[in-house]
Amino acid sequence: MAIKVDRQRLAKMAARRKNEGLVAKYDNTKATAVSNAQGFLFGLIFAVIVYLILFPLLVVFDKSENGFLVFLHYFSELFYERGWVPYSLIIMMGWGLGILFFKSRKLKYQRQAMHYDLLPRVVSEEIRTENIEDFAEHLESLKIDSHRNFLMNRILRGLEHFSVRQNHADTANMLASQSEIDATTVESSYTLLKVFIWAIPILGFIGTVIGISDAVASFSGELDAAGDIDQLRNKLSEVTQGLGVAFDTTLVALVMSLIVMFPTTMTQKAEEDLLNQVDDYSNEYFLKRLREDKPAGGDTTVEQMAYLQQQMMELYQGQTQTFEQMSQLLAHYNQYVGGEEENLGS
Repeated sequence: MAIKVDRQRLAKMAARRKNEGLVAKYDNTKATAVSNAQGFLFGLIFAVIVYLILFPLLVVFDKSENGFLVFLHYFSELFYERGWVPYSLIIMMGWGLGILFFKSRKLKYQRQAMHYDLLPRVVSEEIRTENIEDFAEHLESLKIDSHRNFLMNRILRGLEHFSVRQNHADTANMLASQSEIDATTVESSYTLLKVFIWAIPILGFIGTVIGISDAVASFSGELDAAGDIDQLRNKLSEVTQGLGVAFDTTLVALVMSLIVMFPTTMTQKAEEDLLNQVDDYSNEYFLKRLREDKPAGGDTTVEQMAYLQQQMMELYQGQTQTFEQMSQLLAHYNQYVGGEEENLGS
Protein backbone atom coordinates (compact mmCIF):
# COMPACT_ATOMS: atom_id res chain seq x y z
CA MET A 1 0.00 0.00 0.00
CA ALA A 2 1.49 3.35 -1.04
CA ILE A 3 1.73 6.00 1.63
CA LYS A 4 1.03 9.52 0.48
CA VAL A 5 3.58 12.01 1.78
CA ASP A 6 2.67 15.66 2.10
CA ARG A 7 6.02 17.24 1.29
CA GLN A 8 4.80 20.77 1.80
CA ARG A 9 3.59 19.97 5.29
CA LEU A 10 6.88 18.26 6.14
CA ALA A 11 8.77 21.31 4.91
CA LYS A 12 6.69 23.57 7.16
CA MET A 13 7.31 21.27 10.15
CA ALA A 14 11.05 21.29 9.48
CA ALA A 15 11.03 25.08 9.29
CA ARG A 16 9.52 25.26 12.79
CA ARG A 17 12.33 23.26 14.32
CA LYS A 18 15.21 24.99 16.01
CA ASN A 19 18.23 25.42 13.81
CA GLU A 20 21.12 26.69 15.87
CA GLY A 21 23.45 26.40 12.91
CA LEU A 22 21.86 29.41 11.20
CA VAL A 23 22.48 31.60 14.23
CA ALA A 24 25.96 30.28 15.00
CA LYS A 25 27.22 30.38 11.42
CA TYR A 26 28.66 33.89 11.77
CA ASP A 27 28.70 34.16 15.56
CA ASN A 28 32.07 35.70 16.38
CA THR A 29 31.68 36.32 20.13
CA LYS A 30 34.50 33.82 20.68
CA ALA A 31 36.82 36.34 19.02
CA THR A 32 36.76 38.52 22.13
CA ALA A 33 34.60 37.03 24.90
CA VAL A 34 36.06 34.85 27.66
CA SER A 35 33.89 32.26 29.41
CA ASN A 36 33.13 32.85 33.09
CA ALA A 37 34.36 29.35 33.95
CA GLN A 38 37.80 30.04 32.48
CA GLY A 39 38.10 33.38 34.25
CA PHE A 40 36.95 32.06 37.64
CA LEU A 41 39.26 29.03 37.48
CA PHE A 42 42.18 31.31 36.61
CA GLY A 43 41.29 33.59 39.55
CA LEU A 44 41.04 30.65 41.95
CA ILE A 45 44.43 29.28 40.93
CA PHE A 46 45.89 32.79 41.12
CA ALA A 47 44.59 33.23 44.68
CA VAL A 48 46.04 29.88 45.80
CA ILE A 49 49.46 30.75 44.35
CA VAL A 50 49.46 34.20 46.00
CA TYR A 51 48.61 32.79 49.43
CA LEU A 52 51.20 30.04 49.09
CA ILE A 53 53.84 32.70 48.35
CA LEU A 54 52.74 34.90 51.27
CA PHE A 55 52.54 32.10 53.86
CA PRO A 56 56.33 31.83 54.42
CA LEU A 57 56.48 35.61 54.87
CA LEU A 58 53.87 35.38 57.60
CA VAL A 59 55.53 32.53 59.50
CA VAL A 60 59.27 33.01 59.02
CA PHE A 61 59.49 36.77 59.52
CA ASP A 62 57.14 36.93 62.50
CA LYS A 63 59.76 38.13 65.01
CA SER A 64 62.32 39.66 62.70
CA GLU A 65 63.77 43.11 63.51
CA ASN A 66 64.95 43.91 59.98
CA GLY A 67 62.89 46.75 58.51
CA PHE A 68 62.40 45.15 55.12
CA LEU A 69 61.50 41.78 56.63
CA VAL A 70 59.08 43.49 59.00
CA PHE A 71 57.41 45.12 55.99
CA LEU A 72 57.12 41.74 54.25
CA HIS A 73 55.54 40.28 57.36
CA TYR A 74 53.09 43.20 57.54
CA PHE A 75 52.31 42.76 53.86
CA SER A 76 51.42 39.11 54.39
CA GLU A 77 49.20 40.06 57.34
CA LEU A 78 47.15 42.26 55.01
CA PHE A 79 45.90 39.12 53.31
CA TYR A 80 45.91 36.57 56.14
CA GLU A 81 44.66 38.53 59.16
CA ARG A 82 42.04 40.92 57.78
CA GLY A 83 39.04 38.62 57.69
CA TRP A 84 37.33 37.16 54.62
CA VAL A 85 37.44 40.31 52.48
CA PRO A 86 41.07 39.96 51.21
CA TYR A 87 40.34 36.42 50.05
CA SER A 88 37.45 37.70 47.96
CA LEU A 89 39.54 40.58 46.64
CA ILE A 90 42.33 38.27 45.49
CA ILE A 91 39.89 35.98 43.67
CA MET A 92 38.17 38.90 41.94
CA MET A 93 41.47 40.46 40.91
CA GLY A 94 42.73 37.10 39.64
CA TRP A 95 39.46 36.61 37.75
CA GLY A 96 39.89 39.98 36.05
CA LEU A 97 43.53 39.32 35.20
CA GLY A 98 42.53 35.92 33.84
CA ILE A 99 40.04 37.54 31.47
CA LEU A 100 42.75 39.95 30.28
CA PHE A 101 45.21 37.07 29.83
CA PHE A 102 42.85 35.07 27.62
CA LYS A 103 41.87 38.23 25.74
CA SER A 104 45.50 38.96 24.97
CA ARG A 105 45.85 35.47 23.47
CA LYS A 106 42.74 36.00 21.35
CA LEU A 107 44.10 39.35 20.23
CA LYS A 108 47.38 37.77 19.22
CA TYR A 109 45.53 35.13 17.20
CA GLN A 110 43.55 37.79 15.38
CA ARG A 111 46.62 39.83 14.52
CA GLN A 112 48.17 36.79 12.88
CA ALA A 113 45.43 36.87 10.24
CA MET A 114 46.62 40.33 9.20
CA HIS A 115 49.84 38.75 7.91
CA TYR A 116 48.00 36.51 5.41
CA ASP A 117 46.96 37.55 1.94
CA LEU A 118 43.28 36.79 2.34
CA LEU A 119 42.29 38.04 -1.11
CA PRO A 120 45.29 37.28 -3.33
CA ARG A 121 45.50 38.97 -6.71
CA VAL A 122 46.82 35.70 -8.10
CA VAL A 123 43.24 34.44 -7.98
CA SER A 124 41.89 37.57 -9.66
CA GLU A 125 42.48 41.32 -9.73
CA GLU A 126 38.75 41.89 -9.38
CA ILE A 127 36.21 40.18 -7.15
CA ARG A 128 33.22 39.09 -9.18
CA THR A 129 30.40 36.63 -8.61
CA GLU A 130 32.03 34.09 -10.92
CA ASN A 131 35.29 33.92 -8.91
CA ILE A 132 33.88 34.16 -5.37
CA GLU A 133 34.16 30.38 -4.95
CA ASP A 134 37.89 30.61 -5.74
CA PHE A 135 38.43 33.20 -3.03
CA ALA A 136 36.32 31.17 -0.58
CA GLU A 137 38.44 28.07 -1.23
CA HIS A 138 41.60 30.08 -0.61
CA LEU A 139 40.23 31.38 2.72
CA GLU A 140 39.26 27.86 3.76
CA SER A 141 42.77 26.61 2.97
CA LEU A 142 44.25 29.09 5.49
CA LYS A 143 42.63 27.16 8.39
CA ILE A 144 41.66 30.35 10.23
CA ASP A 145 38.62 29.98 12.48
CA SER A 146 36.16 32.68 11.40
CA HIS A 147 34.36 32.44 14.77
CA ARG A 148 37.56 33.61 16.48
CA ASN A 149 38.66 36.19 13.92
CA PHE A 150 36.89 39.44 13.07
CA LEU A 151 38.67 39.93 9.75
CA MET A 152 38.00 36.45 8.42
CA ASN A 153 34.37 36.67 9.49
CA ARG A 154 34.00 40.08 7.84
CA ILE A 155 35.46 38.92 4.50
CA LEU A 156 33.40 35.72 4.41
CA ARG A 157 30.21 37.61 5.14
CA GLY A 158 31.04 40.14 2.45
CA LEU A 159 31.69 37.45 -0.16
CA GLU A 160 28.48 35.59 0.63
CA HIS A 161 26.40 38.78 0.64
CA PHE A 162 27.86 39.92 -2.68
CA SER A 163 27.27 36.50 -4.25
CA VAL A 164 23.57 36.79 -3.36
CA ARG A 165 22.85 40.48 -3.85
CA GLN A 166 25.43 41.17 -6.58
CA ASN A 167 25.39 44.81 -5.57
CA HIS A 168 28.35 46.86 -4.36
CA ALA A 169 26.30 49.37 -2.33
CA ASP A 170 24.35 46.67 -0.48
CA THR A 171 27.58 44.86 0.38
CA ALA A 172 29.17 48.07 1.67
CA ASN A 173 26.13 48.76 3.87
CA MET A 174 26.24 45.21 5.23
CA LEU A 175 29.94 45.54 6.11
CA ALA A 176 29.27 48.85 7.86
CA SER A 177 26.52 47.19 9.88
CA GLN A 178 28.84 44.29 10.73
CA SER A 179 31.48 46.76 11.88
CA GLU A 180 29.01 48.23 14.38
CA ILE A 181 28.08 44.73 15.57
CA ASP A 182 31.76 43.85 16.13
CA ALA A 183 32.33 47.07 18.07
CA THR A 184 29.33 46.32 20.28
CA THR A 185 30.57 42.76 20.84
CA VAL A 186 33.98 44.02 21.97
CA GLU A 187 32.47 46.61 24.28
CA SER A 188 30.09 44.12 25.90
CA SER A 189 32.96 41.70 26.55
CA TYR A 190 34.39 44.18 29.09
CA THR A 191 31.22 44.37 31.17
CA LEU A 192 32.42 41.94 33.85
CA LEU A 193 35.82 43.66 34.06
CA LYS A 194 34.12 47.01 34.62
CA VAL A 195 32.05 45.39 37.35
CA PHE A 196 35.24 44.15 39.04
CA ILE A 197 36.87 47.58 38.82
CA TRP A 198 33.81 49.04 40.53
CA ALA A 199 33.17 46.21 43.01
CA ILE A 200 36.71 45.72 44.36
CA PRO A 201 36.89 49.16 46.09
CA ILE A 202 33.33 48.73 47.40
CA LEU A 203 34.30 45.38 48.88
CA GLY A 204 37.31 47.06 50.49
CA PHE A 205 35.03 49.65 52.10
CA ILE A 206 32.82 46.85 53.38
CA GLY A 207 35.87 45.25 55.01
CA THR A 208 36.75 48.58 56.60
CA VAL A 209 33.23 49.02 57.97
CA ILE A 210 33.35 45.51 59.41
CA GLY A 211 36.69 46.24 61.08
CA ILE A 212 35.46 49.53 62.53
CA SER A 213 32.32 47.86 63.84
CA ASP A 214 34.36 45.16 65.56
CA ALA A 215 36.75 47.72 67.08
CA VAL A 216 33.93 49.93 68.40
CA ALA A 217 32.06 46.91 69.78
CA SER A 218 35.14 45.67 71.63
CA PHE A 219 35.81 49.16 72.98
CA SER A 220 32.30 49.54 74.33
CA GLY A 221 32.62 46.21 76.08
CA GLU A 222 35.97 47.12 77.63
CA LEU A 223 34.67 50.56 78.60
CA ASP A 224 32.21 49.07 81.04
CA ALA A 225 34.92 46.93 82.64
CA ALA A 226 37.57 49.67 82.83
CA GLY A 227 38.46 50.61 86.41
CA ASP A 228 40.68 53.68 86.05
CA ILE A 229 41.86 56.23 83.51
CA ASP A 230 45.15 54.46 82.69
CA GLN A 231 43.35 51.25 81.81
CA LEU A 232 40.89 53.23 79.68
CA ARG A 233 43.79 54.88 77.80
CA ASN A 234 45.32 51.49 77.08
CA LYS A 235 42.04 50.20 75.74
CA LEU A 236 41.57 53.34 73.62
CA SER A 237 45.06 52.85 72.16
CA GLU A 238 44.18 49.28 71.20
CA VAL A 239 40.97 50.49 69.54
CA THR A 240 42.93 53.10 67.55
CA GLN A 241 45.30 50.43 66.31
CA GLY A 242 42.31 48.28 65.40
CA LEU A 243 40.86 51.15 63.35
CA GLY A 244 44.17 51.47 61.51
CA VAL A 245 44.07 47.78 60.70
CA ALA A 246 40.47 48.11 59.48
CA PHE A 247 41.47 50.69 56.83
CA ASP A 248 44.05 48.30 55.42
CA THR A 249 41.35 46.47 53.46
CA THR A 250 40.40 49.69 51.67
CA LEU A 251 44.05 50.32 50.80
CA VAL A 252 44.47 46.81 49.43
CA ALA A 253 41.23 47.08 47.45
CA LEU A 254 42.17 50.40 45.84
CA VAL A 255 45.57 49.05 44.79
CA MET A 256 43.97 45.93 43.33
CA SER A 257 41.45 48.04 41.45
CA LEU A 258 44.28 50.01 39.84
CA ILE A 259 46.10 46.79 38.96
CA VAL A 260 43.02 45.61 37.03
CA MET A 261 42.09 49.01 35.59
CA PHE A 262 45.27 49.90 33.68
CA PRO A 263 45.67 46.64 31.68
CA THR A 264 41.93 46.64 31.01
CA THR A 265 42.15 50.07 29.39
CA MET A 266 45.20 49.07 27.36
CA THR A 267 43.62 45.81 26.16
CA GLN A 268 40.37 47.52 25.20
CA LYS A 269 42.25 50.13 23.20
CA ALA A 270 44.21 47.38 21.44
CA GLU A 271 40.99 45.63 20.44
CA GLU A 272 39.47 48.88 19.18
CA ASP A 273 42.60 49.50 17.11
CA LEU A 274 42.25 46.00 15.70
CA LEU A 275 38.68 46.70 14.62
CA ASN A 276 39.85 49.88 12.90
CA GLN A 277 42.43 47.83 11.00
CA VAL A 278 39.71 45.36 9.99
CA ASP A 279 37.60 48.26 8.68
CA ASP A 280 40.55 49.62 6.71
CA TYR A 281 41.32 46.20 5.24
CA SER A 282 37.70 45.69 4.21
CA ASN A 283 37.55 49.07 2.50
CA GLU A 284 40.95 48.97 0.79
CA TYR A 285 41.34 45.34 -0.23
CA PHE A 286 37.75 44.12 -0.52
CA LEU A 287 35.25 46.83 -1.40
CA LYS A 288 37.57 48.55 -3.88
CA ARG A 289 37.96 45.32 -5.86
CA LEU A 290 34.28 44.39 -6.01
CA ARG A 291 32.89 44.50 -9.52
CA GLU A 292 29.26 44.02 -10.39
CA ASP A 293 28.41 41.85 -13.37
CA LYS A 294 27.61 43.65 -16.65
CA PRO A 295 23.94 43.95 -17.55
CA ALA A 296 22.40 41.83 -20.28
CA GLY A 297 23.88 42.66 -23.66
CA GLY A 298 27.30 43.40 -22.17
CA ASP A 299 26.73 47.21 -21.99
CA THR A 300 28.30 49.26 -19.28
CA THR A 301 26.54 52.20 -17.68
CA VAL A 302 28.19 54.67 -20.04
CA GLU A 303 27.31 52.55 -23.05
CA GLN A 304 23.74 52.31 -21.87
CA MET A 305 23.49 56.09 -21.57
CA ALA A 306 24.94 56.49 -25.07
CA TYR A 307 22.47 53.94 -26.37
CA LEU A 308 19.55 55.77 -24.76
CA GLN A 309 20.79 59.05 -26.19
CA GLN A 310 20.98 57.51 -29.67
CA GLN A 311 17.45 56.16 -29.32
CA MET A 312 16.18 59.59 -28.28
CA MET A 313 17.90 61.19 -31.31
CA GLU A 314 16.35 58.63 -33.65
CA LEU A 315 12.96 59.26 -32.06
CA TYR A 316 13.42 63.00 -32.49
CA GLN A 317 14.41 62.57 -36.13
CA GLY A 318 11.43 60.32 -36.73
CA GLN A 319 9.11 62.91 -35.20
CA THR A 320 10.70 65.61 -37.38
CA GLN A 321 10.15 63.59 -40.55
CA THR A 322 6.55 62.92 -39.52
CA PHE A 323 6.00 66.63 -38.92
CA GLU A 324 7.43 67.47 -42.36
CA GLN A 325 5.19 64.86 -44.03
CA MET A 326 2.14 66.23 -42.21
CA SER A 327 3.08 69.75 -43.37
CA GLN A 328 3.33 68.58 -46.98
CA LEU A 329 -0.03 66.85 -46.78
CA LEU A 330 -1.58 69.98 -45.30
CA ALA A 331 -0.11 72.07 -48.11
CA HIS A 332 -1.47 69.68 -50.75
CA TYR A 333 -4.87 69.79 -49.05
CA ASN A 334 -4.90 73.60 -49.06
CA GLN A 335 -3.98 73.62 -52.76
CA TYR A 336 -6.76 71.14 -53.52
CA VAL A 337 -9.35 73.11 -51.56
CA GLY A 338 -8.25 76.37 -53.23
CA GLY A 339 -8.58 74.82 -56.73
CA GLU A 340 -12.09 73.55 -56.02
CA GLU A 341 -13.21 76.99 -54.89
CA GLU A 342 -11.89 78.58 -58.09
CA ASN A 343 -13.77 76.07 -60.26
CA LEU A 344 -16.99 76.73 -58.40
CA GLY A 345 -16.53 80.52 -58.78
CA SER A 346 -16.05 80.29 -62.51
